[in-house]
Amino acid sequence: MEPSLEDLLETTSRLYIISQMLRMMLESVVCEQLAARQAMQKATESAEELNVLVTRQYRRKRQSSITQEILEIVAGSNEMEESDTITMPGRFGDVPPSPLPRAPISPLGP
Repeated sequence: MEPSLEDLLETTSRLYIISQMLRMMLESVVCEQLAARQAMQKATESAEELNVLVTRQYRRKRQSSITQEILEIVAGSNEMEESDTITMPGRFGDVPPSPLPRAPISPLGP
């Protein structure tokens, strides 16, 4: 027995409406996932840029600290070379410089 044209049209239209609703729900889920992925990608890029910036600032600060320490060491060394005696507060008074010659400091080590 064949279905009537009305039954066929009713069933077909119902299936079409259901399939269109399903398509819209799937598109909605896909759009939501795509938006979340794009947001995560932007957040990752921002975090990478921030990491580069913070690393650069840290390295500059560290280099500045090292340079300052070297300058202080050199200044202290120059002061010691300029003075004939080392003045030590307390009961020792003035201490004469060491009679041993100083070896030049090599950047490559001893």
